[in-house]
Amino acid sequence: NFVRCNTLPVSVQDNLNRCQGLDRNSNAIGYIVTTNDNIGAVNIKGFDLSARTRLRTDWGTFTPGWEGTILTKSSETNIISGDTIDNLGAMHADMFVVRHSASGAAHLIARHVPPHMHVVNAGDGKHQHPTQALLDAATIRSTFGLPSNDFSGITVVIAGDVMHSRVARSNALLLTKLGACVRLCAPRTLMPLRAERLSDPSGTGRVEVYDSLDEALDGVHVAMMLRIQKERLSGGFIPGTKEYAKLFGMNVGRLSKIRHDGIVMHPGPMNRGVEISGQMADHPRSQILQQVEMGVASRTAVLRRLLKDVV
Repeated sequence: NFVRCNTLPVSVQDNLNRCQGLDRNSNAIGYIVTTNDNIGAVNIKGFDLSARTRLRTDWGTFTPGWEGTILTKSSETNIISGDTIDNLGAMHADMFVVRHSASGAAHLIARHVPPHMHVVNAGDGKHQHPTQALLDAATIRSTFGLPSNDFSGITVVIAGDVMHSRVARSNALLLTKLGACVRLCAPRTLMPLRAERLSDPSGTGRVEVYDSLDEALDGVHVAMMLRIQKERLSGGFIPGTKEYAKLFGMNVGRLSKIRHDGIVMHPGPMNRGVEISGQMADHPRSQILQQVEMGVASRTAVLRRLLKDVV
């Protein structure tokens, strides 16, 4: 089961090595995506590594060798009800890819299916997004040519809606596990209490908390911006997008504050002109497209590792 970053049953280093070893432009790529609040069950009968596998959000296309089923429910409660979970075990799937708005949904499902069925958390509520953290770490490692999985000396700013972000939580866990310093930056209304505790206690890295983006960016290797969702405006978390962009948005003018070889990242989707300017998103020092490419490689690494006894 692949549920969260700080309790990986498979080696983080092995997965990063597998990411690094995959040609992001090769055809030997498998990629699984599920839509929000859907549970994907994939029965692996054979994996043709000579052809790229793309399972779209509607699960409408499959490469030969993969058999898949998408389960949808009109009610979230029904998806994670005991009866539904027990039924999932009867599908005899090799893997479930779970994306759900309820925190802990993947962990709950993992507890109710047979031990040989792997559960991959593709994002659960405000809790975790492990594969996003893996692809971000792989992007950083590739960009800076790190010889191993020792991220000591690397400083990463994660700025935006930290309070509601599973991406921020997973990255804080994984990057500090690898030894990086993570600076969480947000307006005080969007920063969780005791955010410095989001670091991995077994790692050598640390989490620092900032409420000024200009201060947080000073001398960092990576500026990772988080999306601001529209409901944050109606919820009174921020006064407006223009003021937010002025105080917490990444733009070309702020590039001078990070290292000369520093990069800008964003997990997507972006709100251009809010947390990141359009010019910055398309700038040569933006690694956003590289993140997309590495996302394919990182998820392939997870699938190959978990299904090594099946395919």
